[in-house]
Amino acid sequence: MTEETNTNNLGVHSSQFDLGLLLMITSKSLIWIVSIILLLGGLAFTYVYYTQPKYESTSIIQIINENQANRILNVGDIYEDADISKDIELLRSPEFFKRVIANLPVDVSYYVEGEVLNHERYLSSDFEVIYEIHDPIILDRRIYIEFETPTSGTINYLVGTKSFSEKFAEEDTIQTPHFSFTIVRLDEAQAQSSGLTEDRKYFILNSAPTLVQKLSKNYSVRIQSAAAKTVQIVVTDNNPAKASAICEQIAQPISCLITNGSPRVQTRYWSSSISKLRKSIPN
Repeated sequence: MTEETNTNNLGVHSSQFDLGLLLMITSKSLIWIVSIILLLGGLAFTYVYYTQPKYESTSIIQIINENQANRILNVGDIYEDADISKDIELLRSPEFFKRVIANLPVDVSYYVEGEVLNHERYLSSDFEVIYEIHDPIILDRRIYIEFETPTSGTINYLVGTKSFSEKFAEEDTIQTPHFSFTIVRLDEAQAQSSGLTEDRKYFILNSAPTLVQKLSKNYSVRIQSAAAKTVQIVVTDNNPAKASAICEQIAQPISCLITNGSPRVQTRYWSSSISKLRKSIPN
């Protein structure tokens, strides 16, 4: 009887001890769990807040038969006529990209430098640069500009470790060792406001290879309907106006490339849209 009682008491004490140990471990782990959650939340907020937003512009175009002579004479392989894969490859080619950027004002990029992020002012800069290149080493470099008065100021840039600085007055042509330029101040009331504190501004004289490379990274062509010969053009960029302009230029109803003196690819514009991509934490 006494042994049975002792055994029962031992079981009760063991149960109480295990429960207390569980609560103690949980209370200690709770601090770490909350800390990890707060840390991950802080990292997620930092990533989302301090990364540039992405905008996606899409257009749907129809590829028109390129061989009009065969169509008129009613000759040619109908299976080849239905195949648009070669035309898709042409729309992805560097030569096509060159023709697209040649028709857009992207040779000069204007930026406002923020505390963390830099913002491109595509078609919304309050000044314009008219330039002539003397040395291509100046291409794809930041050229900082500071207006000391509404119509005059200074530009600064680096080539290697050497700094260059030139003063300018509005509409005067200024010569530097690498390029000549004229600054034209636009009406700030007409320039679109970006809502930014414009502490520092700079511009970049873009080279064609750099523009083609950037466009190819942010551009895709997807077949929407092989039977209808419709494809979807998708362009992404940090600037919504720029993404939309590039996409609309690609979708223009004109001959895209010329092969052997006749149009190789023609497009017919159907529709266009632009949307802001949701930011997400990379895996």
